[in-house]
Amino acid sequence: MAFFRDYADGWATKYFRLELARELHFRAKFIPALGLSVVFLLSSYFYKPEISFPLIYWVAAFTVIYVFMQFRFFGKAAKPCSETYKSWTWGFSATCWLAGFMWGLFPSIVFPSVSYFEQLALIMMLFAVLSVPAPALSRCLPLVMGYSILLISLVAIAFLSHHDGFDRHSVFVMVVFLGSLIYLYDQWGIAKEILNSAEDKRRLKTSGITIRRLKRDRYHDSVTDLFNKVGLITYLRSSGEDYSTFIIFALKVRDVDTLYSSHSKASIDDLIRDLTGRLQGCSFDKKTIAHLGLGEFLILVPGADSENLDSVGQDFFTLFEEPFNSPLGPMSFSVAIGCAFYPEHSTSRQGVIPYALTALKAAESQAGNHLELYTDDMAIQLNRRAFVRSQLASAIKHEEFVLHIQPKLNLQSNTVDSAEALVRWESPTMGMVSPAEFIPVAESTSDIVPLGRWVLKEAARILGGTRLPSKFSLAVNVSVKQLADPRFVPDIQEIARQLQGTGRTLELEITESIMITDEAIFRKTLGKVSELGVKIALDDFGTGYSSLSYLTSLTADRLKLDKSFIDPIPENQRQASFVSTVIAMAHSLGIPIVAEGVERPEQLKWLSENQCDTIQGYFLSRPLPLSQFSDWLESNVCPETNGFKAPLLVAAG
Repeated sequence: MAFFRDYADGWATKYFRLELARELHFRAKFIPALGLSVVFLLSSYFYKPEISFPLIYWVAAFTVIYVFMQFRFFGKAAKPCSETYKSWTWGFSATCWLAGFMWGLFPSIVFPSVSYFEQLALIMMLFAVLSVPAPALSRCLPLVMGYSILLISLVAIAFLSHHDGFDRHSVFVMVVFLGSLIYLYDQWGIAKEILNSAEDKRRLKTSGITIRRLKRDRYHDSVTDLFNKVGLITYLRSSGEDYSTFIIFALKVRDVDTLYSSHSKASIDDLIRDLTGRLQGCSFDKKTIAHLGLGEFLILVPGADSENLDSVGQDFFTLFEEPFNSPLGPMSFSVAIGCAFYPEHSTSRQGVIPYALTALKAAESQAGNHLELYTDDMAIQLNRRAFVRSQLASAIKHEEFVLHIQPKLNLQSNTVDSAEALVRWESPTMGMVSPAEFIPVAESTSDIVPLGRWVLKEAARILGGTRLPSKFSLAVNVSVKQLADPRFVPDIQEIARQLQGTGRTLELEITESIMITDEAIFRKTLGKVSELGVKIALDDFGTGYSSLSYLTSLTADRLKLDKSFIDPIPENQRQASFVSTVIAMAHSLGIPIVAEGVERPEQLKWLSENQCDTIQGYFLSRPLPLSQFSDWLESNVCPETNGFKAPLLVAAG
């Protein structure tokens, strides 16, 4: 059954067409009424008392067939559409095949009671019954062939079964049948030609639709239906609008690309459409918006000037403060914005766009909501960034990096029992390159993975050396891409094996941005790492997506408060209250707190009084090369106890 069903489906796909079904519906409307008229006419003409019983049944059956055909296939609501044309064509074909079968039975009923010449007359009449509807039925090849074959074959069988001999009249009948076969072949050709013509028309129509779609896709974004970059450039070139002055804002919604890497395309597309709707609802008149992809937009605002640029930027920032429905639930976003003016920055309309995008790159290098107006220095900075990127892979290969160590002071025990390893680049061509330059570049490429592997390997070497105290923990920063690397866990397993029994431990610092990736994979990887005795610290806590649910699910071994929260205390009472609350919250979960960026004695005093566990910052020491760090330990730390020789709280007090 499955074979026949598949065959029928393939047949329907090949021969049934919506446009042909509509033509068939229009051209075949006459068939029920005409057919029923011919039924009554022929049955009356050939009526004989001895065949009345089968003839009445034949007429009754045909009446049902043609009445059903009229109401089922040509009623008011029976016109085939895109959803029903296949079932309509199947049904109409089956009804016509049944009609052909019934017409083929008519000679078997009539021949026994009529003369030879009346039989010949009936055959000629049935040839007319065959030929009159054929042009309309030719819109469906299986229909016209089935109808014709059934009628011709049954008439031939009826005639031959009543005539055993062969005479000149039989020759005439055979000529008629031969003509019927020729006619049948002709109808086959006509039906095939109609089918091929319909196929050509459909292909032409499909090609036209495809061409129009390709043209539209060239200038429009498929997710938002806004202009894309090419579309906006074309619009600026050809627009009749009198844009004597305008500003282009290049706006990037942060973290959308990170979400995209770990969630379904459909959910991110829905989020992008929500972001688009929010932008389209902003208050600028006659704005034109383009979407470049993954939450990056260009907004053209005519008539704007630089005097109120800050307030315009604040309007954009406020626009994204209200939470959106993201794959992680309600979520607010920060945005980076670059902007450039016409004709101030470019004398061509479309030439403003690259300057706005250059300013956006500068804004993206800053955290949180940030707006940058294009300046000539930005091009220099971007060229520098491009050069850094070109040198980075080679630098990793040739190990041009070094780790600097920044100690941490445990305020509860007054001991230096841990430190953070911070990577530095000593380039032969560029000199000492700041991490603020090369880390974002490495993060934006795949270079962060081999760089991170080198940092782990070097940290393990330092921990296995003789320059650190016997019980000591060294922390390194780990990126999202490293956690996704299949070699990450095996690398940590090897380091844990090397450090086994030494009393020294490795600590991994992860940032909150990891929380907007796939949480299940994230927890699984960190769970394996924790089982190896490696500590987990949540870095820059409070700057991103912190929540109690994440803290309880991550089982972090410590939290690091970002420097931005430490800078204003203790003078800023509101900020001090926030930090105090975070410390109390972490302690209630049994998680110690590290305050980074401590630079002033009054900060240290306040943190100690508010039960902060550990501090890190320039007030204690800047990051030092390993040899200098060893000297610093020797000068400031008791080797037997790790105790700090000169308590900082004395200086702070």
